[in-house]
Amino acid sequence: MVAMGTPRETTFGEDLIEGMSLVVAHQQGEVELDQVKPKPVDVATTRSHVERDSRYTWSRLNRLQLGKYAEYLAKMEFVLHGCDVFTSEVDDHGIDFVVRTRAGRHYDVQVKSYRPASNKYVYLQKSKFPISPQSLLALVQFDDGKPATLFLVPSCVEGAPHAILESRDYGEGKKSDPEWGLTLSRKKLALLATECGFSARVNELE
Repeated sequence: MVAMGTPRETTFGEDLIEGMSLVVAHQQGEVELDQVKPKPVDVATTRSHVERDSRYTWSRLNRLQLGKYAEYLAKMEFVLHGCDVFTSEVDDHGIDFVVRTRAGRHYDVQVKSYRPASNKYVYLQKSKFPISPQSLLALVQFDDGKPATLFLVPSCVEGAPHAILESRDYGEGKKSDPEWGLTLSRKKLALLATECGFSARVNELE
């Protein structure tokens, strides 16, 4: 596992519980999408008159807000599947959080979000996402008008990078660092749907 700062368990932390509660309330139609944005949020000015059917208008959120929603959603799903969730005080390794399974195994998790209508490519820097049995990618798809879809991609399958990951080494002196890319074509999306469903994958973790 990549070395991290001293972690603090946040499965029952106030910030995590609040964020997860807002995500659940939003999914149930009890609060509007605006109320799940990262703090600071003036809930009093939230557009309470927005129709309930519009709660999946993800295009209303900017990139930061969408990423924070995705992270809360991923943490919540891991907890609901019986895992403990830990976050680091200092995020200097690109890891969003660590999960511990019921069997006591630990996994490093990176969360990425994307909108199919506008984003067909997701990447992870190789220096921050090593190919290892302990490295996982939680990928969250946001399609306007639909609930968020969560996928879980293991970085390593039988000792090799997962087939969905594309190696991109730009070389020294280039603007971009070496990365693992995901070109979200129809073929790759079909692969995600058949091989990387969140519930099925998380239940396979030891």
